[in-house]
Amino acid sequence: MPPSVKIDCGLIVFDVNSNKKEQLLSGLIKLATFKWFSVSKDVYRIILSNSKTTKNEKNFPNLHTTDIEDFSPTSVLECIENAQSKEGNWLDALLLAIHHLKEANSLPGLLTPQLLFFTSLDGSSSAVDENKVKTVIEELNENNIYLYIIGPDVEFPLTVKHPDDVSQCMKKLVVTESNKSLVTARRIVQNIKRGVICNVDVGINLFSSFKNPRGSQLWKVPMSFGSKLEIPCLTVKICRKEAPLRLIPNQIRKSIRVLAEDNTVEVSNDEIVRGVLRHGKFVKIEDADMFKSDHQRCFEIVGFTDKTFVPETYMKGEETFYVLPNNEMADDSCQAFYNLVDVLASQNKYGIIKRVYMNNNRAKYFALIPRPDLDPVCFIMVRIPYTNEMTPHKYAEPAPSKVKAKEDDVTRFLRSIDVSGSDPKVYVPLAPTMMLDPYLNRLVNGAAQKLLKREFDFEAVELNDLKSESSNKFLENLKQSWPTRDS
Repeated sequence: MPPSVKIDCGLIVFDVNSNKKEQLLSGLIKLATFKWFSVSKDVYRIILSNSKTTKNEKNFPNLHTTDIEDFSPTSVLECIENAQSKEGNWLDALLLAIHHLKEANSLPGLLTPQLLFFTSLDGSSSAVDENKVKTVIEELNENNIYLYIIGPDVEFPLTVKHPDDVSQCMKKLVVTESNKSLVTARRIVQNIKRGVICNVDVGINLFSSFKNPRGSQLWKVPMSFGSKLEIPCLTVKICRKEAPLRLIPNQIRKSIRVLAEDNTVEVSNDEIVRGVLRHGKFVKIEDADMFKSDHQRCFEIVGFTDKTFVPETYMKGEETFYVLPNNEMADDSCQAFYNLVDVLASQNKYGIIKRVYMNNNRAKYFALIPRPDLDPVCFIMVRIPYTNEMTPHKYAEPAPSKVKAKEDDVTRFLRSIDVSGSDPKVYVPLAPTMMLDPYLNRLVNGAAQKLLKREFDFEAVELNDLKSESSNKFLENLKQSWPTRDS
């Protein structure tokens, strides 16, 4: 039986009494549109905080647990626009959301429980119940819940380049000390394992990048040599390509067949004859099963070759894997794996391996690149194409330049905006790896406005690529050196 599909489960608490309600709504609509058009299996529910309506399992005043189940942008917009406000207790809202997330722990395949609180914490009561604060902290930690408080006007003290940087960022976070609710919220996120307070623009991006990674399913077929020798190993995909947004709903389309010479002549299924065209002649094929693959599941070394025979231009596929020793097996088998890596690396050889993922699948061939320098020691496995997939070409390694490259204005400017470096000249709250795809961002903006037939100020919740701390002299030098065009 295949493993359960991994899903995230989120409780979204929306403050309908916030003075930034429109901006918070734009952020929430953007998230809902992302999920709606990605046909996500993730589960989200919405609780209205500071609501005039009281409707929830705990009977907390001024909290409304909505009936929205599909998290569609249309339902979300209608629900929040029709809500009336009345001040309540934001700690009660967190406790109610935690209660529902604890109930969701039984969901099969649950990966990340998320609690998103859209609020500016401006209209909240300044009275703080320390017992509730303590309970919130304990419950969030005990149930491994990610807390995102999205909306307060705060600025990250450092650039978040990795999910592990968030906790360091929260320890140094500066907030308005006179706002007791915001000070309490900071104390909560500083005392839990997975929490963040941020602006709306940052929060939308962290919602997708600051969570438990989905990882990849391990493939545990042993590496075989001939019919008798096997080395237990694990294969895991390095990069996973996200599915594109599905902007057109599934529809059953009726297809018809027509003559190539005259597309006005329809051909019925009874008149269809299957075959292949060879040397200008049509050869009828009676048995369609002859094209089916009969390969058995395997991970079989077929040979070794000098690495110069597998140039990078051959490695054009998207399928790239780590091949690791299976530490669950005997130590001898792991040592055999390490020996193979060392021997191939010392002789500048690659392994060529045949992989059939499941019975009757098509065989694919990969190059095994030994990497004794990595921790752990492993192979990088890269797909190599069949001959008919390649365009003939002449390949030659480029000769290294004997002249040392000069550092020009372009190079200095690019180095100054490298936020991964030790001394970047610009400030950004998030590194690119923690941000949403900018092209999908624009696509979702347009899709949301077309779907809801309404304009949203999405620019107010867009994360600026660069926020300069001071004037960048390298940019100014680049502008001065750039050739001007005669008008």
